[in-house]
Amino acid sequence: MSPVLLMTVAIALHRLGRRWAEALIDFAYPPMCACCRAPLSMAGTRFCLGCWRRMRRLIPSAATRCPRCGSPQVSPLLCGNCDAWEVAFERAVVLAPYADPWAQAIQALKFGGRRSLGPLLGRFMAQQLADQLAPVEALVPVPLFPARQRERGFNQSQLIAAGLARELGVPVLGGLLVRRLPTRQQARLGAAARRDNLVEAITCGRAPPRDTTLCLVDDVMTTGATLNACALALRRAGARPVLAATLVAAYR
Repeated sequence: MSPVLLMTVAIALHRLGRRWAEALIDFAYPPMCACCRAPLSMAGTRFCLGCWRRMRRLIPSAATRCPRCGSPQVSPLLCGNCDAWEVAFERAVVLAPYADPWAQAIQALKFGGRRSLGPLLGRFMAQQLADQLAPVEALVPVPLFPARQRERGFNQSQLIAAGLARELGVPVLGGLLVRRLPTRQQARLGAAARRDNLVEAITCGRAPPRDTTLCLVDDVMTTGATLNACALALRRAGARPVLAATLVAAYR
């Protein structure tokens, strides 16, 4: 048997074995919806039909979004979410508001060990917001402090970026940004405390590419403080322009 044919057979057997293993796990531990924990009738799915439909309904249409922060607009002239923004990124591309079942999906990804949700939702975001993400030439995941990443076992922003990259056909610049100082959990802090919490915490680990449209990637945008700190680090290192993309945002 030729080496090429031998390698082809080996790869096929490996894939077959992996499918059998996944089927056995699904049989022994029936999969549940990542949001509502209802049993799933189809192996390989992550959400029940009800939650998936609600997630899709929460996605605002392009015509009703603020072009700067992605918020569903009430007034076509003034956005109540970003009217007082002072941020270093040019605009934010957001898939949906932070509300259940999206909030439940994010919690399952970050704290429930459902790592496969990151690439899956990243790909879905790229498909839904292809026009808004069209200028992007490279993706930059928001970094975790190394100790936090070791504790969690992964960086959710990196997983989301991997799914985005697969659909957009652009590289992920992992390690470009470094969180060199530990910061407290951002979710429970106010806007001013968030900004202070991130001062000098994030920097560039190497020189960013010049004349390349970079897009920061994170799971949630609350006040924009984390994304702003990342954008400032990139701009100080010479990057232009810088966009931001998140799965969800907590609009005010």
